[in-house]
Amino acid sequence: MKLWVVAFLLSYSTMQSQVFTFGPRLGVNFSSINFDKSFDVSGVPYRIKTKDAKIGLVTGAFFRFKVKNFLLMPEVLFVQDRANFTFYNSLDSEVQQIQFNRIDFPLSLGYRFGKSLRLSAGVVGGLILKNDIEGLTSTVKYVSKLSTSDLMWNWQMGIGFDIRKRVTVDFKYEGNLGVYQNDMEFLGQNVQFAQRKNTVQITLGIALIPFKKL
Repeated sequence: MKLWVVAFLLSYSTMQSQVFTFGPRLGVNFSSINFDKSFDVSGVPYRIKTKDAKIGLVTGAFFRFKVKNFLLMPEVLFVQDRANFTFYNSLDSEVQQIQFNRIDFPLSLGYRFGKSLRLSAGVVGGLILKNDIEGLTSTVKYVSKLSTSDLMWNWQMGIGFDIRKRVTVDFKYEGNLGVYQNDMEFLGQNVQFAQRKNTVQITLGIALIPFKKL
C-alpha cells in the first residue's frame, strides 16, 4: 500500500511540474534565397541572380511539452519563401519573383527564463510542394533537387515570449544545414546551380490549453 502511495505522489508531482499545450500559429517569413548563375544558350550569355527578400506567409500549429523549465516544441507549418531576382541577357534585364511553397516540421528544444522568456534551438525538415519562377518572358522550369528523403534540412534558433497564459510570440532565424542542388530548364537547356537560404520568421500563436505555470 505504501508503494502505491509513493508512486501516486511522484506521479502527481511530475504532472504538476509538466505542461502540455497546443494551438494555431500565424506569422510572416522573410527569406533570402541566394543563387547567382551565369550560362550560355546558343552562344548568348544569360544570368539569373536573386535580389531582395519579400514577405511570405507562415501558418500552422504548434505543440509544447514542458518539464520544469525545459521545453520540447514540435510544429507543423505551411511556409511561403518569396524573393525577387534579376534575369539578365545580352540586351536587357528584368526583375521577377521566385516562390517556394512547402510544409515545415520544426523540432526545437528550449529553456524558459522567468515567467515569459524562452530561448530555443533545433532542426527543421522542409518538404517543397511547389517552386516557380514567375513572369519571365522566356519559358523557365525550375526544380529543386532535395535529399533522398525529399526533405530539406535546416537549423533554427529563436527567442520567444509567453503573454497572459494564452499568447505566444516567437522570433526565429533559420539557415541551411547544407547546400542544395537545383536544376533550371531554360530554352531547352538544363542549368545546374547550388542554392542557400536564410530566413527570419515572426509568428503569433494562441494556446488552446492555457499554460498552467508561467
